[in-house]
Amino acid sequence: ARLRLPREVLRRDKLKQVENIMELLNLTKCANTIIGDHKTHGVSGGERKRVNIASELLTDPSVILLDEPTSGLDSSLALEITKILKEFAVKQKKTIIMVVHQPSSQVFEIFDKLMVMADGHMVYFGERAGAVDYLADQGYKCPPNFNPANYACMYYFLL
Repeated sequence: ARLRLPREVLRRDKLKQVENIMELLNLTKCANTIIGDHKTHGVSGGERKRVNIASELLTDPSVILLDEPTSGLDSSLALEITKILKEFAVKQKKTIIMVVHQPSSQVFEIFDKLMVMADGHMVYFGERAGAVDYLADQGYKCPPNFNPANYACMYYFLL
């Protein structure tokens, strides 16, 4: 926080902001834990992702861009991080734009809007639920119990 926030911000205010973000991202239990690296054991992979996100949230940006915040995580951690980000966006009235490859159906359901790209071109942008409806209108109805994110990606490459 000392490096990310302006000098004019009082130390106690910086600490309060750090505490709030740590609580929001479920990081309070690892508050005094070393981050670690490939040689030194530290926080878990999910905690490391959340620490990276937390350092960006400290500056209180109006738009948050995240490049694959769930990559390398198991499905439950990916879902947890996505839920936390959604809650943050709603409570703080922030816009979050994130790149995600092959989200689980639970993660997919959390998104409000969706942009699907294929070969560098946008092939769909709109409401998440509209993507599946759009495919159905094109003759590609998503089967029951099929992950709509995987289905959409499969068929957008055919259009």
